[in-house]
Amino acid sequence: RCKVFVGNLPQDIHEDEVRTIFATYGRVAEVGIIDGKSGGGRCAFVTYDAERGAAVAIQVLHNVYRFRTTAREPIRVEYARGGGSQAGSERGWEGGGRGGQSSDRGRGGYSDDRGRGGQPDDRDPRKVFVGQLPVDIT
Repeated sequence: RCKVFVGNLPQDIHEDEVRTIFATYGRVAEVGIIDGKSGGGRCAFVTYDAERGAAVAIQVLHNVYRFRTTAREPIRVEYARGGGSQAGSERGWEGGGRGGQSSDRGRGGYSDDRGRGGQPDDRDPRKVFVGQLPVDIT
């Protein structure tokens, strides 16, 4: 199992909304919504059955998706800190910071190579992010 943190959620968010969006990327085992820090929005933890779903959700949704068209900021989606199967050493990462190496580097296609907070390492000129694609695009 692999858990992700989801921040910048609207105050009126419901579990079924979060589950519907995140289930697009893999089988969701659990969704827990909690109140954020004082004055802020809500946040959630989404647990996937497999790491692949979490990785794709982070890649596609982080700093891009908004649950409400009126939202000032897009949601944050990152690996949850501490515990779970997301520990970098379990996937061959050397270091968890910006520019950490991955065993998938240079192969093209999907890569687990991430920098801060689960974002792709934006210093690699070979990577292009394409977001907000229809669900039926493969």
